[in-house]
Amino acid sequence: MNRRILILSEDAVFARMLALEFSMLQLSVSVASSPQDPRDVQVVLIDLDSVAPPAFGKYAYVIGFTKQASLSAVDPDGRCSMILHRPFEIRLLRQEVLTHLRGETGEGERSEPSARLLLVGDALFYGEKSVSLSPRERSIMECLLLNAGKAVSRETISSLVGESTANKIDVYVCYLRRKIATLTDKNLMRTIRGKGYSLTDR
Repeated sequence: MNRRILILSEDAVFARMLALEFSMLQLSVSVASSPQDPRDVQVVLIDLDSVAPPAFGKYAYVIGFTKQASLSAVDPDGRCSMILHRPFEIRLLRQEVLTHLRGETGEGERSEPSARLLLVGDALFYGEKSVSLSPRERSIMECLLLNAGKAVSRETISSLVGESTANKIDVYVCYLRRKIATLTDKNLMRTIRGKGYSLTDR
């Protein structure tokens, strides 16, 4: 399934920032200044300060952003699934989008908290246990969780963390393995020879 995000904004800088953020997670990102047909879109990120909220609720998960003090003034009909007031934490936005996408693809079946890895901000949780991640470890973990069960290449990870050598990528993955091992004795991360790394969150 093509996981597509649509960004609606007349603010080119704001739209570019969001597009870069989610394209690094290997998502298909489109940018527009006015509403488009959303039927092949899973998440809509809309700048409420420049674009009126569209009636996308039946097709997509709509997240709005605004600087206005009164949020009801920008979305009186409740068309947005949620509204974030600027400035907002980009990490919280990433987590919200990833959680929704996993649910849309059937990967987010509800289970007991102890049954899966969850990434919240800089913390990786497994049940009631948690461990802190560095920014690069967090970026790698986000990518692996989004592609749970699939092989993620070293080249993809290299583009996320800005390292060009395979040895350094292996070091970061080793750090993640050790931290996951403090949360569970399950072997959740595997090396796929010639392809990269694969993670299961359960």
